[in-house]
Amino acid sequence: MQTLIEQLKKKEGWMDSTDYDCELGQANGGNVVYPSAENCEENRGCIRESASSNHPCAVLKVYVISEEDLNRVLREEKESGAPQPAPTK
Repeated sequence: MQTLIEQLKKKEGWMDSTDYDCELGQANGGNVVYPSAENCEENRGCIRESASSNHPCAVLKVYVISEEDLNRVLREEKESGAPQPAPTK
């Protein structure tokens, strides 16, 4: 049986850790999700600069899922009687 995560339709991408940790969902104009780790590294100055500074910034692999798909999978699991994951805070 597939896990909840395996059942989701997800898109894979790459972000810098500063955008992910501090700005995702809050930055005016949004945040960029890059198609590859290399593309992210080439386009995000904080990654290049982090090697010579105290501000850590790294490339992170991220997954984007739609709320619609998450609700679909949760509904299907509930209807099948499968154990439900504990709610997160």
